[in-house]
Amino acid sequence: MRVKLNNVSSKTWNCTMVSVNWVVKLTQLVCIALAGLTILSGHTIAGDTVTLLGAEVIKRDEIYIAQSSVNVRKSTSVKSRKVGHFKKGEKIHSTGVTKDGFWIVAVEAGKPIGFVYAKVLLAVLNGALDRDIVGQVDLFGNRRCNYKIHFSGKSAVEGQIFFMADYDVIVSCVKNKTKIVFPAQMFMAEAPNYTQNSNPVFQINLDVLDEFHAADDVFSTIMFFHPREREVRLGGVSYLNYGSSGKGKKKQGATTLIDALRESLILAINTWSERAWSDIYKNVQK
Repeated sequence: MRVKLNNVSSKTWNCTMVSVNWVVKLTQLVCIALAGLTILSGHTIAGDTVTLLGAEVIKRDEIYIAQSSVNVRKSTSVKSRKVGHFKKGEKIHSTGVTKDGFWIVAVEAGKPIGFVYAKVLLAVLNGALDRDIVGQVDLFGNRRCNYKIHFSGKSAVEGQIFFMADYDVIVSCVKNKTKIVFPAQMFMAEAPNYTQNSNPVFQINLDVLDEFHAADDVFSTIMFFHPREREVRLGGVSYLNYGSSGKGKKKQGATTLIDALRESLILAINTWSERAWSDIYKNVQK
């Protein structure tokens, strides 16, 4: 199934495979709308086992969306007493998940209220930022870059109950006293793009619009955030001649959403080839 994205520079979001012109070819993709996944919210890593409402759970702060109407139960059984209800599309805050992964502990007003069956829920990664991400990185070729990532809002995805988080990026680089400044866009789906060994993986794109380089279309660099493995991995680029500088890392540690976005940007610009940078310099200076 292929759906259109609104207000982001890449053309489509494909829940069965990555767009065919991207370097990375993935074969273990599943449609996020069908996956009942348990993932991190981007702010909390799996914690200790604790007892909540009479059940042992792994302590995690997570956010879910109900994919269908679902009841809240007093205990981890569909035969236990109903203590609440969530409608399709409602957000559910959770403070833990049972060890078997079948039930989450729903929270309201900061207090556990009961258990919800996890298989009818879609866990989401909230992509909102309450502050800009700024920093500096030294690249190959005696190039130093400053960057700023600004959260610009969320875009609805046609036919889905999750959103895309959109970011405006400014990159300012100096090489041999020559300075350039160019904009880019980042986006991240707030639901997993695919699973790997039952672990959710989120796709993050950094897009440079065509007026700032010589490729025929938007130049995209693709990264994948693996929250349970606490790292971001480089996926590939949309234009082969602009990738594989051989100088940058292929993965970087990332625990939170801020880590994931920052390290994705650094991975991306570190992998760009000298040809990519040369074309960006030429087009920015026109």
